[in-house]
Amino acid sequence: MLLDTNSSNRKNYLLKLLILFVTICGINCAVKKSASLDHILNLDNSLNNGQITAGQLLEKKGGQKQKQQINSLKRNSALNISKNSKQISKEKQKQNLKNLKNNVVTKKVISKELQKQITKKQQKELKELKEMEAMKAIMKAVITGEPYYKISRWA
Repeated sequence: MLLDTNSSNRKNYLLKLLILFVTICGINCAVKKSASLDHILNLDNSLNNGQITAGQLLEKKGGQKQKQQINSLKRNSALNISKNSKQISKEKQKQNLKNLKNNVVTKKVISKELQKQITKKQQKELKELKEMEAMKAIMKAVITGEPYYKISRWA
């Protein structure tokens, strides 16, 4: 009995080795050394060494779709930047126009206030002049001795 189990184990082991050998030979025959395989392996080594970038790899492998997508993304981003700059310039123009209108309104209000102050100052000066004229008339009347009714007429 022991011999039977050992021999069956040995047969199973040999069978497994045979299957493994056949699969390895099959893989070896399927993957014969070829220029394309060497090229892929060299590209992998170049990528690992930092000698080639992913963009260059796409170009070498003929990744035209990816290249076109990258170019369209670049174009779209440039268009978006120009649109954004145009939008910003329009907003700045609107803000400048608004500020200009506000400045004009502010200047008008300031000029009105200044005019009011000037007229108040002129009225005050006129009042002071009238008071001074009245004082002169009173002093003159006191000095010359004129009657009171003539003085009140000047005041």
